[in-house]
Amino acid sequence: MRKKAITVQTILLATAVLSAFLMTGCINAKEAFYPEYGKAIWLCSSKNLIGFRGLYVDDDRRVTLVFNRQYTMDGNDYNLGLNKIFSEEDYPEHEYLSIGDTRPAHYYNEDLDIDGEKMIISFIAGDELDVDTITGFAIFTEEAFYRVIFEHEYLETEVYVEKDDGNDMTKTCYRQTYNEEKDAWSTPEETIGQKHEQID
Repeated sequence: MRKKAITVQTILLATAVLSAFLMTGCINAKEAFYPEYGKAIWLCSSKNLIGFRGLYVDDDRRVTLVFNRQYTMDGNDYNLGLNKIFSEEDYPEHEYLSIGDTRPAHYYNEDLDIDGEKMIISFIAGDELDVDTITGFAIFTEEAFYRVIFEHEYLETEVYVEKDDGNDMTKTCYRQTYNEEKDAWSTPEETIGQKHEQID
């Protein structure tokens, strides 16, 4: 009887811990390991405007960015670039993915593996990237520029969409942050005409 009670207590405790984890916005989770992708560097609530849910690194220094189909492929204007990448399983030929700290590394079409079914973008880091100090990444597409910035237990996502209005390119920025006190993502703030600052 006592053994059964301990088992039930353990399950309830584990469930409570897991529930608390799932409700956080983004955490630095270097102790967590996932057999499919490797060590989790960042784990996030995927209910953000691009559906980003985690960054992992395995023993071969393969970095994997994981997205959530429900939020990434929802058909919003700002997700057109990501939709195209995962639908075609191909990265834009003349664009790149930028990742790292103050001096990010760049990865191009030939460096990137994309799986539209699993919703992942992965690549071998190489010597130019310190995988332990990744503080953000940017995805460049013809339709939009996506930037995710990590800061401790805080995640900020920004999407810059450029549209031709007939005379000039109109730049629209959607910015979203996670409010840990409210345990929720902010409604994306929209700014028109602001030129984006690249992290490269």
